[in-house]
Amino acid sequence: MRWSALAGRPSTEGPGFAMVVTCWADQEYRLNHLTRKGTALANHYHSAEDLQRLAEFKELAPQEFQAFARFDATIGREGGAIDQLHRELIAVGVAISSQCPYCIQVHVTHAKKAGATKAQIAEAAMIAAGLGAGAAVTHGTMALRIFDEA
Repeated sequence: MRWSALAGRPSTEGPGFAMVVTCWADQEYRLNHLTRKGTALANHYHSAEDLQRLAEFKELAPQEFQAFARFDATIGREGGAIDQLHRELIAVGVAISSQCPYCIQVHVTHAKKAGATKAQIAEAAMIAAGLGAGAAVTHGTMALRIFDEA
């Protein structure tokens, strides 16, 4: 039996891309059956309540948090060489690539307000996926080199 990291449950099928996609559709099973040290995890990893903890960073690491907040604010700034719509489409692609659910929600919403279409969001997602796949393939070439050198 092979454990499918993407599917989050045991898989006895082959490489099974279809299996992974099917399992992602079955998130309730996947998320409710994961355990850590014998204790069931919460029904999800990400919670909107987590964002309320940002104030802790402001208290525990004030200089770093202030620097982050100033830098983060530049994402939506106006008057740059890149207009608001394209800034948000770039942010959507990065949010998808970095797999940040909060960022996806914020930047898809901002992109829509800036005039993005559903098709543009879909293309941004697929561009992010393509870049992710490209990164995996190019890192695969590094793995082949390391294998040859080992």
